[in-house]
Parts: sequence; structure tokens; C-alpha cells
Amino acid sequence: MGRGMQGGEGWGEQALLTNSCLFRYITAMTIAAAFDTHRFIQNLIKSGFTLDQAETLAYEQVNLLNSNLATSQDIESLRLATSQDFAAHRVANSQDLEAHRLSLEAKLEEHRSANAHDLEFLRISLEAKIEEQGRAFDAKLAEQNHDLEALRLSLEAKIEEQGRAFDAKLEEHRSANAHDLEALRLSLEAKIEEQSRAFDAKLAEQNHNLEALRLSLEAKIEEQSRAFDAKLAEQNHALETLRLAHDAKLEELRLAHDAKLEEQSRSFDAKLAEQNHSIDSLRLSLEAKLQSAKYDIIKWIYPGFFAMGGLIIAVLKIFD
Repeated sequence: MGRGMQGGEGWGEQALLTNSCLFRYITAMTIAAAFDTHRFIQNLIKSGFTLDQAETLAYEQVNLLNSNLATSQDIESLRLATSQDFAAHRVANSQDLEAHRLSLEAKLEEHRSANAHDLEFLRISLEAKIEEQGRAFDAKLAEQNHDLEALRLSLEAKIEEQGRAFDAKLEEHRSANAHDLEALRLSLEAKIEEQSRAFDAKLAEQNHNLEALRLSLEAKIEEQSRAFDAKLAEQNHALETLRLAHDAKLEELRLAHDAKLEEQSRSFDAKLAEQNHSIDSLRLSLEAKLQSAKYDIIKWIYPGFFAMGGLIIAVLKIFD
């Protein structure tokens, strides 16, 4: 803007301002239209500044405002940067949560595989032990059957031998002493009956021992089976407990993540609302200052134009 009035001087002195000064301050006012340089210069002159000092200070003030005012592009850049930072932080949190979940699942699967391998090894070991005991039982039973068969054959051979001896002796002494032969026959039959009963008793005892051995083996197998089932149930319970703990940990992480995202969202909304409020306040202030500057420009330029027209007419009259 042009040179202002000094103290109580009138508009006539303003008409003497050069066109270069007028162009200089109109250009400065166009760059920062919200700042009333004319009123600023007048106030400085009234406060005791010289005209050059007031113009220089007004010009520097305009440059300062131009370099410090935030534009809508600056605000949009700040909003985009904040949104990108928020999105990057959310992606990083999601990746950390997913990596933690995959790590827990891998550990759970490794633990489950190790338990399954141990259970399979225990099952195979028990089956092998049961198979070995079955083979030993079969071998022992076959051995006892072989001993029984050998004893039966030995007894039959002995009985046959004694029968032949008895028949020979009977034939030899039949004619001599029939009564003694009959007594001998009865004695031999009694002896044979006694040996047969002893054989049956021994065979029954061996069968009882075999039955007791079978029952003992079945009880031992049943006991091992119950122990195996108990251990399997205990490991299943441990796996279920681990799975529940894993699910609880995942739920806790998810809730913490959601709470953190909610808190960041509220902070971002509050910051954005604060920025919007500041922008609205700045816009209203700029509009008010611009409106005031328009009125001041109109009020100042019209008298200047009239004075300049009067000066031109006076110059023409002088030359005429």
C-alpha cells in the first residue's frame, strides 16, 4: 500500500505518493490480503515511527505472515501423513498378532505330535510285550502238553508192559494158583486205578496251574490297558488345558489390540476435530479480516483517485 497520513495531515499529501510506492504496497496487500498494511502503517506513525520505518515493518510483517500461514494443502498433507502412520501402525499390530498366533499354533502342534509319538511308541511297546508273553505262554503250554503226552505214553507203555508181564505171569501161573492170580489181578487193577487217579490228579493240578497262569496274564494285561487309558486321558486333559489357555491368550491379545485401536481412533478423531476447529476459526478470522481490508481499500483508493485526477487536471492547466 502507499504512504499513509502523518498524524493529522489530510488526503492531499497522500496524493503526492509515487506510483511505484502505490504499486509496491498494493502488491504486498495482494500477497497477504488479510493484513491491513495501511491501517498498520498509520498506527505505527501515530505511535512515533517514521514513514520509512512503518513501511519496512509492514513489508516484513507481510512476508512473515506469508511464510507462517498454513494452507489447506498443508493441512491435507498433515491429515494424509497421520492416516498413513495410523494405517502402518495398525498393519504392524496385525502382523505381530498373526505371528504370535502362528507361533502358538506351531508350539501346540509340536506338543501334540510329540505326545502322539510317545503314545504310539507306548502302544507298540505294550503290544510287543503282550505278544512276547503270549508266545511264552504258548511255548510253556506246548511244553507242558508235551510233558503230559510223554507221561501218558510212558504210563501207557508201562501199563502195557505190566499188562504183558501180568498176562505172561498169569499164563504161567494160571494152572498153579488161580486164587493167587485173581488176587494179583485185583492188586494190579487197584494199582493201575491208583496210578490213573494220581495221573488224573496231576493232570487236574497242571490244568489248574495253567488256568491260574491264564487268569494272571489276563489280569496283568487288563491292568496295563487301564494304565494306558489313564495316561491317554491325562495327556488329552493336558492338551485340552493347553488349547483353552491358547484360546484365552488369543482372546486377550485380540481385546487388547481392539482397545488400542479404539484408543488410537479416538485420539485421531479428537486431533482431527481440533484441527478442523482451528481451520474453521482461521478461515472465519481470514474472512473477517479480508472483508475489513476490502472496505479499507475502497475507502482509501477512491479519495486517492480523486486527488490524482485533480493533480493531473492542475498539471494540464499549468502546461496550457
